[in-house]
Amino acid sequence: MRPFLGAVEVCLFKVLFRIKSMANAVLLLVLILFVTSCVQTDYNDLKPTPVDVAKQAEQAKQKDGAEAKTDASKTKASEKILIDKTAAKKIEIKKAPVKKSNKSGRIKYNASWKCVPKKLKSVIYQVSRKFGHVTVNSTSRSRRKNRRIGGAKSSWHIGCRAVDFRVTGRTRGLYRWLRRHPNVGGLKRYRSGFYHIDIGPRRSW
Repeated sequence: MRPFLGAVEVCLFKVLFRIKSMANAVLLLVLILFVTSCVQTDYNDLKPTPVDVAKQAEQAKQKDGAEAKTDASKTKASEKILIDKTAAKKIEIKKAPVKKSNKSGRIKYNASWKCVPKKLKSVIYQVSRKFGHVTVNSTSRSRRKNRRIGGAKSSWHIGCRAVDFRVTGRTRGLYRWLRRHPNVGGLKRYRSGFYHIDIGPRRSW
């Protein structure tokens, strides 16, 4: 029992000794015992039992475990997203670029192509789509090579300003189409089946 209860009892007993009537004394004694038992019972109810302490500890442990699992799940999800993004970037980097110069796969290059003017490239692309497979045989020549093969001294191949090509397929109407094309300057059709186009003045021979 808590210490203050002893003081209360002492005080009540003092009152009991001052009461002269036996009936009142008995009633007061019963009241003392009742108050003492009630206070004792309430105090004992407030004390945590070992079972309650263990239960609270178990609940706290389960809560901490659930929070830890949630944090771990979030971390794994973030790592997975990061890995997926990294993999997607790698796939984009490894993806081979499509060559604009040969989308249809109907042009074969046996000579340098990068130096050819855009106007002539456009003509070759259109020819491959309209008339068939194109084989580019000559574009840029050095002066030494031009002399060796018997080219004209002022050949437009010197400086990569002309293209010689052959078409495998339906060539009917090709010469007339090239002669009317605004990007074609010089135009010649060889007996061997080759066509010559350049960016010089409009002419044919």
